[in-house]
Amino acid sequence: MHYDTCRSQPIAVTTLTGTVTRRKKLAFSIRFAIFISLFALSAMGCGGVKLVPVQGTVFKDGKPMADANVSFVPDQSNKESTAGTGVTGEDGAFQIRFEDRAGLSPGKYKVMVVSNSVEGIAVNPDFEADPMMARQAALAKKPSEAAKATPFRADFEAEIESEGNKTLKFEAKSAPASGTTKAKS
Repeated sequence: MHYDTCRSQPIAVTTLTGTVTRRKKLAFSIRFAIFISLFALSAMGCGGVKLVPVQGTVFKDGKPMADANVSFVPDQSNKESTAGTGVTGEDGAFQIRFEDRAGLSPGKYKVMVVSNSVEGIAVNPDFEADPMMARQAALAKKPSEAAKATPFRADFEAEIESEGNKTLKFEAKSAPASGTTKAKS
């Protein structure tokens, strides 16, 4: 057995399986700690909130509502609080996501649909892929219309079932003076 002259401790210990140094023990301990940490982190990612798919369509006056933000705000009585958002396509279809995962937890939700476009104002082709920038650019081009232009908004209520809803359908009518329509899905 060899001894460290400063500490009077063995540098290497001879065992039946061979020589084990403090450095090797420390390296093994660090690798073992990293393995346990990674295992614990991966196990946490597997659990979490159970989500069910949430998808549907939005119509305004019988026509698909394109480029609208759809937001689901959970009711306080819900077991899990998962707020989600989505954007409608040209056909009015949307899919809701919660923290980069598709779906929401079951429960009651308030649904807000807000259009990204302002009717009657042409969209600059450079901004067609970004509805928010298109709206801002169009309003900047016509400041007189910017004061009167308010995006359309409709409010609904929906209940997400534990086995998932088939497809939600929201039908909005042209907004009254307040800009809000209430309906049930």
